[in-house]
Amino acid sequence: LKEQKIDASKLVVKDLFDISVKDEAIEKHLEKEGNTIEVVLKADIQEGQFVTVAVFKDGKWVIAENVVVNEDGTILVTLEYLGAVAIIVA
Repeated sequence: LKEQKIDASKLVVKDLFDISVKDEAIEKHLEKEGNTIEVVLKADIQEGQFVTVAVFKDGKWVIAENVVVNEDGTILVTLEYLGAVAIIVA
């Protein structure tokens, strides 16, 4: 946030939900260090709005490294972990 000059007091958790899978192959894929999965989330993000995504893992929130806002307001996010997910906007 400091690098992007975002005022932390302006951040809001827009959505909070769980992403999980019952596919053993995907679970094994994500167990390996460095492996990721891309998901598209319906988020209604406005043009120019700051957005990031965090996943709760091992007692702390981990920020997703890659979040892209699509023209239709959805976001494409690359996740290293699955679980409780927060879409955070400013």
